[in-house]
Amino acid sequence: MSRRGIAVAVGIRRRGTSRLTVLIAVCAGRAHPEGIEFKRLSDYREELTRYYMATAKLMDKEKIIEGVDHLVNPLDNAINEKCSRIKKVFLDMMDEYTASYYIISSHTQKHIAGSSRIWYQRLKVITLPRELVVYSKA
Repeated sequence: MSRRGIAVAVGIRRRGTSRLTVLIAVCAGRAHPEGIEFKRLSDYREELTRYYMATAKLMDKEKIIEGVDHLVNPLDNAINEKCSRIKKVFLDMMDEYTASYYIISSHTQKHIAGSSRIWYQRLKVITLPRELVVYSKA
């Protein structure tokens, strides 16, 4: 991770955001640069649980699973609340233009799948170019 990336991650945690909030940003940015549809977030339950367990080694496993279940519940607004917190932290740390690269934002694709129906895939993405992201196991 670059120095700027470390500073951003530390800044998010120091501003009182939960580990789960940071986890969302990591999952959306690192593992799925193509984006994630929030309505299909439950498809990523195992992956989110793995990331959460890796970053919260001292937490009770049941509490971790409960947090992830709450996050991926399509009838709950938890994912949008976490994204709002992420956005606020970045806007507090940097100007709006720079923050726009780190904030989870929407990308809508129109699909016409060989039928008379048109549907939209509403992906949530982090637009930071991936060649600027460096990962290290420190």
